[in-house]
Amino acid sequence: MAVLSSSALSTTSLAATVTATTTATSTALRLPPDPWAEVKRQIATMATQVARPTCRTPGTKKGCERCCSDGHNWRECFDVESCAAQVPPGGRYAFVLAQVQQPGSNWLPYLEKMREEADRIQQETTASVDLVVLIPTAHVGKLREMHWSRLKQFGVQVVKVPWELPPELHWWPEDWHPGKVDGWCGPQDLVRLHTIGLESFDAVAFYDQDVEFHGAAPSKACKKRVR
Repeated sequence: MAVLSSSALSTTSLAATVTATTTATSTALRLPPDPWAEVKRQIATMATQVARPTCRTPGTKKGCERCCSDGHNWRECFDVESCAAQVPPGGRYAFVLAQVQQPGSNWLPYLEKMREEADRIQQETTASVDLVVLIPTAHVGKLREMHWSRLKQFGVQVVKVPWELPPELHWWPEDWHPGKVDGWCGPQDLVRLHTIGLESFDAVAFYDQDVEFHGAAPSKACKKRVR
């Protein structure tokens, strides 16, 4: 059996290291240049030159107890309670929900409390409060018997709407397309725009399906339009 001395081992290791380094260096030198290197450099330079917007809010207005800032100026705060006190008796109001595509089995889980609150308001005032669900016409057929039974149980009105995405909308995520049931919440969020078209009501309040009433909602609605 051959035995190498420590000096021989050191010389052998050094030679192997030099050979490996030389090979790696030669390989690195043979790699083609990055064709995007200049583009990356320009993008990095432009990123450092972008002016970041700064938010400015007006300072506290001295001597003003009920002033609100709109981000630019101080104005008198909109007093919802005072406005509601001026609303004449009666009126027709609605709590509004929306549904796109086929609903699941645990659909509209908080309808009972919403119905209770609507009934409470009607008992305390002379106003009427309806429960409304907006559903695109193309999706109404996706409701099953159990869904219709639930709507009937709590006296919910179904209002058919023509679209869930505005017809002139020309943008959506690259990994999504109209008709795809998952991947983007745009249809569920944008279908609520139809709420402003419920002109048979004096005022409406839109709620997401996962909102649960705790305590009393305002028993009077302000019909004043805020511009």
